[in-house]
Amino acid sequence: MSDEFRMIPTLKPVNLNSEFVSKGMKDLIGIDAAKQLREETDLFGMSRNLPKEFTYELLLNEVNLKWNEASSSFRSSGKIGIGYVGGQPVNVYVDGFVDIQRRRSGDMIDIYLKANASTWYYFSYFKGVMMAQAGNIDFNTLLNTIKIKDRRHPDSSVKVPYTYMVAVEDRLARFLRRMAGEEDVEPEILDGIVR
Repeated sequence: MSDEFRMIPTLKPVNLNSEFVSKGMKDLIGIDAAKQLREETDLFGMSRNLPKEFTYELLLNEVNLKWNEASSSFRSSGKIGIGYVGGQPVNVYVDGFVDIQRRRSGDMIDIYLKANASTWYYFSYFKGVMMAQAGNIDFNTLLNTIKIKDRRHPDSSVKVPYTYMVAVEDRLARFLRRMAGEEDVEPEILDGIVR
């Protein structure tokens, strides 16, 4: 996933020296680790080694969230900065959506990241189940071939346990319709995804 996004030369790079990114990294991994990360970035253009405090599989380093009264959720607006994927620096802006809902039945988050018509990823988490789908057929096939009993996060005994699976067929299309605020979404928004 990280290589796919990094290999697209038309994607605009995230400004790692911006106040927004610097403050976010200090809040996330601590002042000392953020300082070390910034020094490496200034010297080498990217971080060679991530701080040991960094244990995230996906870090979005720039997302503008706004409260949406109609959906009672925080929704992204504008481009989304992908910072790291699986510990690998990406630091590019992509199109997409993030929607975070707090419910009595449990929190729900949907993330759709799109670099172009064939390079996109969708993640949806609710009540211990992470659903994923991608334009990358190998990614979808890999998720499908893993035995159900093995579909757990490796650190699930330490962190909140969850299982993962390929997203149900129409989940992404429904999410994109919801983000567009309409039932009838223009075909270019769906990018040929099963309706």
